[in-house]
Amino acid sequence: MKKAYDWTREVKIYFEHTLEYNGCSYLVIFGEHINGGFIAVPNWGWSCEAASYYGETFYNADKLMGAGASEEIAMKIAEYINSYLKENNN
Repeated sequence: MKKAYDWTREVKIYFEHTLEYNGCSYLVIFGEHINGGFIAVPNWGWSCEAASYYGETFYNADKLMGAGASEEIAMKIAEYINSYLKENNN
């Protein structure tokens, strides 16, 4: 494998927070890469593309469900991300 380009300087991590819901813990990493937003929940093995701006709760929840999250937890994580973006003017 040959590296074509190094996009490392383009990556932004907005937060890495541990969220707890219904007795379960979710390590949520949210940020941007060269093609847009991303969400990773490594302790559950989920990773997906995401919208990186306020107001896209349903889009982000849909992407999390596609990665394996239940509808309920996907919505909770997406709502948390939306609240974070709103509070931090993104």
